[in-house]
Amino acid sequence: MLASQDRFPSFFRKYHRIMVVLKEHKLVEKLQVAPAGRTTTSLPLTFLDLPLAGPIYVRRQFFYHFPHSTLHFCETTLPSLKTSLSHTLQHFYPLAGNLLCPPPPHKPFIRCTDDDSVTLTIIESKHDFNHLSSNHPKSLKDLDHLVPKDDIEGLKRWVLNRWKKNDQEFNTPRYLSKFVVTCAFVWACLVKTRCRDDEEHDKEEYFRFAADCRDRLEDPVPETYFGNCLTLCYAMLKRKDLKGESGFANAVKVIERAVTDMKSELFKDAENWRESFKKMFVSGSILLVTGSPKFTVYETDFGFGRPTKVEMAHSFKGMSLAESGYKEGGLEVGLVCRSNEFEYLISVIQQGIEASRS
Repeated sequence: MLASQDRFPSFFRKYHRIMVVLKEHKLVEKLQVAPAGRTTTSLPLTFLDLPLAGPIYVRRQFFYHFPHSTLHFCETTLPSLKTSLSHTLQHFYPLAGNLLCPPPPHKPFIRCTDDDSVTLTIIESKHDFNHLSSNHPKSLKDLDHLVPKDDIEGLKRWVLNRWKKNDQEFNTPRYLSKFVVTCAFVWACLVKTRCRDDEEHDKEEYFRFAADCRDRLEDPVPETYFGNCLTLCYAMLKRKDLKGESGFANAVKVIERAVTDMKSELFKDAENWRESFKKMFVSGSILLVTGSPKFTVYETDFGFGRPTKVEMAHSFKGMSLAESGYKEGGLEVGLVCRSNEFEYLISVIQQGIEASRS
């Protein structure tokens, strides 16, 4: 069956997939929600906004247990959601506006008019909720790996002990954050997986992340500030230094150094952020971090209680972070892998965790 289907033209296979998707989903309602109050204005993007205007966007998906029918949802819950969204957009009206990108030398800006609205789509799906909200690989090639707190602490101890024994030139820090240890471990495991048969040993691998600067500025940003206040940071290693036996320890070292440098000079090379990001992205050897355990996404309540699962959909070049929804102190790491990478990646992760326990 599969062999015969592979001989069909690609457009037929695409059409067949679309038909399957339509059968598995039912459009219940699609409507436009406008801000409760109208505002007409134009907002230029700041230098902190511009680097985040593409080319990679992510979306967060919340899964809530709702033990009622679709009709019950539409009659009791949906009207409240529409009203709440409309009142929220009144305060955060740029979210209903449009991002316009005029040709250079003009800068992108957000235009808000009286006609602005956002689309709210209600779809009934036949997919298995328990499967979609689980910590298992999904049919969309989403991979979520829960890193328990005990394993994170074990990785910290392992890398600190290794530095004390073998690295006399590096000033071993007294403390390593969960962020640094987890990101370094995932970065090294991914490079070992995706480049296991690669011979470009001197190719540069980049790890990029953002840091919140609201509490780091000399003049504190007001709590009501609704805008980007992020600095962009990166770490770099040669591929051979990530694939080797000391790959994890090397990754921790450069990410920790990037965090330390950020604290001393918040917006270093800000004028070159976008160009440097383009260079890293085009090279195909970059890993980006999205999300943060500080967002406490599992405390988001729209009237359904605590979410069962929170996902972030992103590209192969990204990894998402969130606090664990199941174990206090743990982290959830979201990755997107090709099907032929998954089993090998899991084995690399397991080997790394076992090594830290020995």
